[in-house]
Amino acid sequence: MKTLVRILIIAIMILVNAVWNCKAQLSNTQSPLLVSSEWLMQHKSDDDLVILHVTYIRSEYQREHIEGARFLWTGSLSNSTPEGNSVPLPVSSMNKTLQKLGISNHSKIVLSYTNGNLILACRMFLIFD
Repeated sequence: MKTLVRILIIAIMILVNAVWNCKAQLSNTQSPLLVSSEWLMQHKSDDDLVILHVTYIRSEYQREHIEGARFLWTGSLSNSTPEGNSVPLPVSSMNKTLQKLGISNHSKIVLSYTNGNLILACRMFLIFD
C-alpha cells in the first residue's frame, strides 16, 4: 500500500511539474502549450491544427469527441508494460502513425480526452514532448 501511495505521489508531482512548465512557457511562445476551449473554437478551422482524441477504445471516440478530432489510440505510440508504464515506440514507427493522422512538422496538435482520461492525454503529451 505504501508503494502505491508513493507511486501516486510521484505521478502527481510529475504532472504538476509538466503543467507548471507548460504555464511558464505560455508567455514565451506564439503557440501556447495549453489552450482554452474558446481558443480551440476560434482556431479549429486552421489548416495546421490537428485535434487528437486520446483514448483506449474507438467506441469512446465515436460516442463523444470534438468535431474534426482524429482518433489516437494510446497503443499507437507506446507499448504498455506489466508494471503499468508506457514505453514509447521507436521514432520511425511513431512518425508513420503521425503521418497517417495528417501530422507534419508544421502541425499544431491539441490533445483531447473524455471520461476522466486525463492521464492518457498526459502520457501522450510526454511522448510528444
